[in-house]
Amino acid sequence: MSKNAKKVLKEEVTFQLEQALGKLKDFLGERKFNSRVKKAVKLLTAGIDNSDKPARKEEPAVPPQPKKASPRKTGGVPVKKRAAAKKKAAIKKPAVAAEEAK
Repeated sequence: MSKNAKKVLKEEVTFQLEQALGKLKDFLGERKFNSRVKKAVKLLTAGIDNSDKPARKEEPAVPPQPKKASPRKTGGVPVKKRAAAKKKAAIKKPAVAAEEAK
């Protein structure tokens, strides 16, 4: 995109914003409104390059291959799972015995 084309684009965006937000000019005043429109145009046209670049073709995504365990990490021997620690069951006194003691 040439400099002239970018300038034309900025003018078009400015015109569209002024048409769409014309009623705000009455509330803000012409000076504040124009400065805000100018900032908005700058933000909206910031990512547009001045050079003409061909569109990038999208390549089909290659599905990822599942990873296999390497023999170095496991040493060629399957890893044994450790036994889970046993939890001791807490012995609870029956509630009936506690009431009878009273």
